Amino acid sequence: MNSVHLTGRLTKDPEVRKSTRGNDCVHFTLAVRRRFHKKDDKDSSEDQQMPKQNADFISCVAWNGIARVIGNNCKKGSRIGITGPLQSRSYETNGTTKYLTEVRVNELDIFDFKEKEELPESDLNGTSVNEEEMDIY
Repeated sequence: MNSVHLTGRLTKDPEVRKSTRGNDCVHFTLAVRRRFHKKDDKDSSEDQQMPKQNADFISCVAWNGIARVIGNNCKKGSRIGITGPLQSRSYETNGTTKYLTEVRVNELDIFDFKEKEELPESDLNGTSVNEEEMDIY
Protein backbone atom coordinates (compact mmCIF):
# COMPACT_ATOMS: atom_id res chain seq x y z
CA MET A 1 0.00 0.00 0.00
CA ASN A 2 1.34 3.43 -0.98
CA SER A 3 -0.38 5.97 1.25
CA VAL A 4 1.12 8.90 3.16
CA HIS A 5 -0.74 10.79 5.92
CA LEU A 6 0.86 14.03 7.11
CA THR A 7 -0.07 17.09 9.14
CA GLY A 8 2.11 20.16 8.95
CA ARG A 9 2.41 23.80 7.95
CA LEU A 10 2.88 25.39 4.54
CA THR A 11 6.33 26.93 4.14
CA LYS A 12 5.13 29.69 1.76
CA ASP A 13 1.96 31.06 0.18
CA PRO A 14 0.65 28.55 -2.39
CA GLU A 15 0.47 29.63 -6.04
CA VAL A 16 -1.96 27.82 -8.32
CA ARG A 17 -0.61 27.49 -11.84
CA LYS A 18 -1.88 25.96 -15.08
CA SER A 19 -0.18 22.86 -16.44
CA THR A 20 0.61 22.55 -20.14
CA ARG A 21 -2.69 20.64 -20.47
CA GLY A 22 -4.65 23.43 -18.76
CA ASN A 23 -5.12 21.74 -15.37
CA ASP A 24 -4.77 23.71 -12.14
CA CYS A 25 -1.74 22.61 -10.13
CA VAL A 26 -0.06 23.71 -6.93
CA HIS A 27 3.34 22.53 -5.70
CA PHE A 28 4.09 23.23 -2.07
CA THR A 29 6.33 22.18 0.79
CA LEU A 30 4.87 20.95 4.06
CA ALA A 31 6.94 21.38 7.23
CA VAL A 32 6.20 18.39 9.47
CA ARG A 33 7.42 18.33 13.08
CA ARG A 34 9.50 15.41 14.24
CA ARG A 35 10.04 14.91 17.96
CA PHE A 36 13.02 13.05 19.32
CA HIS A 37 14.86 12.78 22.60
CA LYS A 38 18.44 13.92 23.00
CA LYS A 39 20.57 13.34 26.03
CA ASP A 40 21.13 16.55 28.01
CA ASP A 41 24.86 17.37 27.83
CA LYS A 42 24.82 18.91 31.34
CA ASP A 43 23.58 15.70 32.96
CA SER A 44 25.45 12.45 32.46
CA SER A 45 22.44 10.35 33.50
CA GLU A 46 21.23 8.01 30.74
CA ASP A 47 17.65 8.41 31.98
CA GLN A 48 17.66 12.21 31.63
CA GLN A 49 16.65 12.99 28.06
CA MET A 50 15.38 16.31 26.74
CA PRO A 51 12.63 16.38 24.12
CA LYS A 52 13.78 18.21 20.98
CA GLN A 53 11.91 19.17 17.86
CA ASN A 54 13.05 19.17 14.30
CA ALA A 55 11.15 19.38 11.04
CA ASP A 56 11.07 17.43 7.81
CA PHE A 57 10.22 19.36 4.65
CA ILE A 58 8.03 17.30 2.34
CA SER A 59 7.35 18.19 -1.31
CA CYS A 60 3.68 17.89 -2.30
CA VAL A 61 1.56 18.42 -5.39
CA ALA A 62 -2.21 18.90 -5.72
CA TRP A 63 -4.28 19.12 -8.88
CA ASN A 64 -7.45 20.88 -10.06
CA GLY A 65 -10.13 21.13 -7.35
CA ILE A 66 -7.82 20.42 -4.43
CA ALA A 67 -5.21 22.81 -5.88
CA ARG A 68 -7.84 25.56 -6.07
CA VAL A 69 -8.99 24.90 -2.50
CA ILE A 70 -5.40 25.18 -1.23
CA GLY A 71 -4.76 28.32 -3.30
CA ASN A 72 -7.97 30.03 -2.14
CA ASN A 73 -7.94 29.01 1.54
CA CYS A 74 -4.33 28.59 2.67
CA LYS A 75 -1.30 30.80 3.18
CA LYS A 76 2.22 30.48 4.58
CA GLY A 77 1.97 28.90 8.02
CA SER A 78 -1.48 27.35 7.45
CA ARG A 79 -1.80 23.99 9.20
CA ILE A 80 -3.17 21.29 6.91
CA GLY A 81 -3.50 17.52 6.81
CA ILE A 82 -2.92 15.62 3.59
CA THR A 83 -3.27 12.06 2.37
CA GLY A 84 -2.03 10.60 -0.88
CA PRO A 85 0.47 8.31 -2.55
CA LEU A 86 4.19 8.96 -2.62
CA GLN A 87 5.39 9.32 -6.20
CA SER A 88 8.74 9.81 -7.89
CA ARG A 89 9.32 11.61 -11.16
CA SER A 90 12.12 13.20 -13.13
CA TYR A 91 12.44 16.25 -15.34
CA GLU A 92 15.19 18.00 -17.28
CA THR A 93 16.42 21.51 -16.68
CA ASN A 94 19.44 23.04 -18.43
CA GLY A 95 20.43 19.60 -19.74
CA THR A 96 20.47 18.06 -16.26
CA THR A 97 18.01 15.40 -15.14
CA LYS A 98 16.47 16.18 -11.75
CA TYR A 99 14.66 13.58 -9.63
CA LEU A 100 11.84 14.43 -7.25
CA THR A 101 9.82 12.44 -4.73
CA GLU A 102 6.56 14.05 -3.62
CA VAL A 103 3.15 13.32 -2.13
CA ARG A 104 0.28 13.57 -4.64
CA VAL A 105 -2.50 15.01 -2.50
CA ASN A 106 -5.89 13.33 -2.93
CA GLU A 107 -7.39 14.21 0.47
CA LEU A 108 -7.08 17.49 2.34
CA ASP A 109 -8.02 18.80 5.78
CA ILE A 110 -7.53 22.50 6.51
CA PHE A 111 -7.03 23.42 10.16
CA ASP A 112 -6.02 27.10 9.71
CA PHE A 113 -7.84 29.16 7.10
CA LYS A 114 -6.78 32.53 5.71
CA GLU A 115 -8.25 35.47 7.58
CA LYS A 116 -11.91 36.09 6.67
CA GLU A 117 -11.15 39.33 4.83
CA GLU A 118 -8.62 37.46 2.64
CA LEU A 119 -11.08 34.74 1.55
CA PRO A 120 -12.93 34.96 -1.75
CA GLU A 121 -16.75 35.13 -1.76
CA SER A 122 -17.00 31.57 -3.10
CA ASP A 123 -15.12 29.98 -0.18
CA LEU A 124 -15.95 26.47 1.05
CA ASN A 125 -17.99 26.02 4.20
CA GLY A 126 -16.30 22.72 5.18
CA THR A 127 -12.73 21.86 6.02
CA SER A 128 -12.28 18.45 4.39
CA VAL A 129 -11.91 17.73 0.70
CA ASN A 130 -11.07 14.60 -1.22
CA GLU A 131 -10.51 14.06 -4.92
CA GLU A 132 -13.71 12.04 -5.31
CA GLU A 133 -15.69 15.20 -4.41
CA MET A 134 -13.66 17.47 -6.71
CA ASP A 135 -13.01 17.68 -10.45
CA ILE A 136 -9.35 16.73 -10.31
CA TYR A 137 -8.67 15.18 -13.71
